[in-house]
Amino acid sequence: MATAAMLVMAIAIVLFIVFYQKKMLQEQLTRQSMEAEHRQKMMVAEMQSRENERSRLSKEIHDGVGVMLQALRATTFAVAKNASDEDRGELNQQINEITETVRSMAYNLMPPSLEKFGLKETLDEYCNKLNQYNPDIQFHFSQDGSPGRLDSWQQLTLYRIVQESTTNAIRHANASEVTVAMVWSPEVLTLWVADNGKGFDFPSGQNKTHGRHGLGLYSLENRASLLGATLKFSSNIPTGTLLTVHLPLNG
Repeated sequence: MATAAMLVMAIAIVLFIVFYQKKMLQEQLTRQSMEAEHRQKMMVAEMQSRENERSRLSKEIHDGVGVMLQALRATTFAVAKNASDEDRGELNQQINEITETVRSMAYNLMPPSLEKFGLKETLDEYCNKLNQYNPDIQFHFSQDGSPGRLDSWQQLTLYRIVQESTTNAIRHANASEVTVAMVWSPEVLTLWVADNGKGFDFPSGQNKTHGRHGLGLYSLENRASLLGATLKFSSNIPTGTLLTVHLPLNG
């Protein structure tokens, strides 16, 4: 009897330890999940704050500095009315270049078309602008499928991914052609940015941390992660790099 009682007690103790450890593990996983969710919310809030500041600066540059440049143009030409046609032409060209630079800065901070017309029109406009400023590279944009609905945060984040990817292609890829495409299905939006450049070593644990592409790749992956999207790099046959973003759509 004593032996049987001791055996039952031992089994009870083992079961108690097993269930206690299982409970502790579940609580730990719940805490980790809550902490990860909190970190993600904080990162989204921080990024949204940055974007709001970019939007504010864009409007100030466009409205404030733009108006000042127009006033400067009128004042300068009034003062220089006795100048030669050549001098006036050179002055006009300089003011035009400054004005265009200011407009470009405001647009890069926050394109007004994104809020007014949406992502498709903004990416189309963006590629056209890149063609103007980069005559050695041809930029193309296309959209296939029936467009779904994206909120303003999703549109802005996808635009930033395209902006950063094309900037990397211009600076590093030695490409002559870059294609940006959106392909819609009922469940997923697929975003492609492809170039025909020299390519690079695709992300690994080591080159993310130490490689020359580390910071840019981290930024792209971070933006995709905050969207709940997946981001992948692969070779663009026959040459170059293909960035693919898969964004699940809610219904």
